[in-house]
Amino acid sequence: MPSRISQARMRGLTLVELLVVIAIAAVLAVIAVPSLRSTLQTNQLDTVSNQLVAALATARSEAVRAPDLTVQVANPSAATPKQWSNGWATTAQPLAGPQLNLQAPLPVPGQLSVNSNWPGPIGFDAMGRLVLANPPPLIFVICLDPAQPTVNQSRAVIVSASGRASIAHIGKAGANQGIPVDDTNAPILTCSP
Repeated sequence: MPSRISQARMRGLTLVELLVVIAIAAVLAVIAVPSLRSTLQTNQLDTVSNQLVAALATARSEAVRAPDLTVQVANPSAATPKQWSNGWATTAQPLAGPQLNLQAPLPVPGQLSVNSNWPGPIGFDAMGRLVLANPPPLIFVICLDPAQPTVNQSRAVIVSASGRASIAHIGKAGANQGIPVDDTNAPILTCSP
């Protein structure tokens, strides 16, 4: 019959076994943390891009649904009209009556920047088209680091003259790999379109 001392020894871990487990956990953490960070950043870029497309689509559909409304997506910051990092608001203005807030400004995560090539609010007419005279394709660029846009660290939302908003394709090969490209397949290389 084993004594109490030998039973106590059999239930524990040796110091060597514990150090091996800690070393394996440390190696796995070193491998996993950069990958997890990259995944989180990619998800933030995708989320902000999708939120912007959804706001533009909502404004467009409301303008078509109720032609007596003036519907627009606007930058709440008048001080920096092309810089949309403070979010955007979707509003509808009836011919008579108070302005309706369809969507309050959504905060953009702090490390992301959102810039546009258009300084003013974006409105839609009863046909869903942009209410701008000779509008260029509107481009919004969402970047992780505005000073150094690199591969897989930016997204672009393009609004055509017809009012359709879409997320730009990401180049799959060659010099454009991992970089958003516009409708002409030209790379969007800066965070200030």
